[in-house]
Amino acid sequence: MEIEIAAAKIPKLNMMALSVYRPPGSMSTFLFPGWIMSWILCVAGDLNVNMMMDSSAKRKITNLIRSHGLQCLFTEPTRVTITSSTCIDNIFANFKFGACFEETIDPHISNYKAQK
Repeated sequence: MEIEIAAAKIPKLNMMALSVYRPPGSMSTFLFPGWIMSWILCVAGDLNVNMMMDSSAKRKITNLIRSHGLQCLFTEPTRVTITSSTCIDNIFANFKFGACFEETIDPHISNYKAQK
């Protein structure tokens, strides 16, 4: 499987929340149907693309999310190891989170950080 997506549709709020996993090295991207653009969208997941480093993969994902009216909410590291700091997990939305501080916190249970 090239990409995994789970979605929850909340019709009363005209909102859709999606969770995405894109394996490392996968060239797959995801496209939304045109009708979904009138909905409030929140896409969260592990895209395995470092949003802190300029690369063709980052440009491809950035162009894709922007074409759907989404913005990338995090630009600081979400995974930190002894040898690297990367932002491979992210949240993309077409609205501004009122309670989202757009920062990461270290729960000290793995080398991944939580987003709040």
